Amino acid sequence: MITCIELLDVFLQPLRREWILEFYGDREITQKLMHRVAACLSRYGDTYLYINQLFGGLNPYMLRRIARTIVNADLDRIYVSRGLRLEDFLKLSIRHCRDFDSVVVVDPYLHTDPAKGFLTEYTLVTSAIRRLSSRVRVVVFNRVSRAGGYMPEGGSFHHHTVHVIVRSYLRGRSSCFELIKHPAKDRGELCIDEKIIVEGDPIWVGQHQLLEWALRRR
Repeated sequence: MITCIELLDVFLQPLRREWILEFYGDREITQKLMHRVAACLSRYGDTYLYINQLFGGLNPYMLRRIARTIVNADLDRIYVSRGLRLEDFLKLSIRHCRDFDSVVVVDPYLHTDPAKGFLTEYTLVTSAIRRLSSRVRVVVFNRVSRAGGYMPEGGSFHHHTVHVIVRSYLRGRSSCFELIKHPAKDRGELCIDEKIIVEGDPIWVGQHQLLEWALRRR
């Protein structure tokens, strides 16, 4: 599982470990889902949450609540750091990836500089993401392209490198996900109650049964 939301995980399947998964679009949805994905992935191994922002982007109270009360994850398996410069992210795949099972990257293209040429720096960032995916599972939370339009930030090289791309948007009180790209599936759409992301889904198949809890407490 990637999100620990049954409907969304089924919507994304199949997902091979080496495939890069990307969410982009509505900022409110992607911010909440980022916390959920980091907590969910930590159930299966050490997870590195890399936030490429100087301020904001992380709500530690939301992350703790989702981890402890919704997905039954271990906060000690989630490691968080911030990137202050483009160079910080470019070094990430070299310094840290061998120590983790999954890496969640937030806003990888934020520190690219138009004055130095978007295409040149985009290529460096995309290449770093690709190197990461050769060693660990990578989930990217991106923004809509600054150039305008429908696609995520990063340009055509990024679009071709990422295996699964999901656009998020609000429709009334629903959080909707559009499958833009997938190696094994056609494009599709899924809408769920917006509260499920941070409040949980009572029918999630990963829930523990009462007998399991009783056995664990002995």
